[in-house]
Amino acid sequence: MTAKALASGIQAQFPAKFPAATTSSPGIDLRAGLGQLLGEHAALAALAMQKGIDGAPDFTAAAAALNSNTDDLSAAIASVYGTAAGDAFKPIWSSHIGYFVDYVKATAAKDEAGRQNAVAELEDYRMKQAEFFHSANPAYFETAAIAEGLKMHIGHLLDTFNSYVNKDYTNAYSFERTAYSHMFMTASELTGGIVAQFPDKFHGKTDAAPEMTTISMKKGSTAVTVNGTTSQMDVTPVMKDGSTFIPLRYLGEAIGVDITWDNTKKTLWIKDRDNTAVFRAGQSYMELNGERKNIGAPVFLDSGRVQVPVRFIAELLGWDVKWLPGDGTITLTKAMDATMVHSH
Repeated sequence: MTAKALASGIQAQFPAKFPAATTSSPGIDLRAGLGQLLGEHAALAALAMQKGIDGAPDFTAAAAALNSNTDDLSAAIASVYGTAAGDAFKPIWSSHIGYFVDYVKATAAKDEAGRQNAVAELEDYRMKQAEFFHSANPAYFETAAIAEGLKMHIGHLLDTFNSYVNKDYTNAYSFERTAYSHMFMTASELTGGIVAQFPDKFHGKTDAAPEMTTISMKKGSTAVTVNGTTSQMDVTPVMKDGSTFIPLRYLGEAIGVDITWDNTKKTLWIKDRDNTAVFRAGQSYMELNGERKNIGAPVFLDSGRVQVPVRFIAELLGWDVKWLPGDGTITLTKAMDATMVHSH
């Protein structure tokens, strides 16, 4: 609520930089709401696991808060897909919380087999959860992509908990912050698919629709189409470790930002009038105006081109992304007058 009040004031102060459509719409409210609920889930899950291993007197209260968050998330799903979908979502989502509890109990008992069994149950969960979203939105939610995001979520929480148990508190809270921020990327991905699925419900109404840039690529193809004009790239989008990667230079050129590549340092800079983003090959983080941000998967070089996860680009640069799993087409759209970076 505070962020919304601040954003409204900033938009009114700088309307050319932040058009009304970029700060207020049902879709933006959905993204903010899902970000809040998913971020809260990550924070409360980490807290409850710590309370559980410590045998803290407030574990029950922490677990109750986590369960309330599950109720709210289920209600959010129901608000989009109906009561039956919300009812179907809740037990699937609740199951992974139970598996985290099993992991904590096994850790306390020094039961390594129990820990591994809990991890296996979490693996089974993420595929069921990904299939739930794919079934709700088959055109825009790719099972593999959703499952990969859930894999990162599970890994973040286990890293947080294991570091806490090992009394490595610096890493424990660094991992927890990563787990929290990743949930906003997840919220953005889910919102993109939901808004594309229900454009009449979630697109804000404006007097004049902003001019849109549309970029289309396909996994395995060197063709890139920008607003109907097709040219050739020297590398192709690829699937790696369950994530779709796209060549950053071609996207950057399409939106008119300055790109500099230092081959010695294996570092790429993207600059517009207000922002500087720095990517380093082999690193799973980037820097935005000097602030480190986790990408979720390592940036890599392909024939000298920097490839980054398309879901991260969608979040960082504010693009709407549509995946067609059937033929591997990736379509990115964005208002021409939007700034390079949108904050959540």
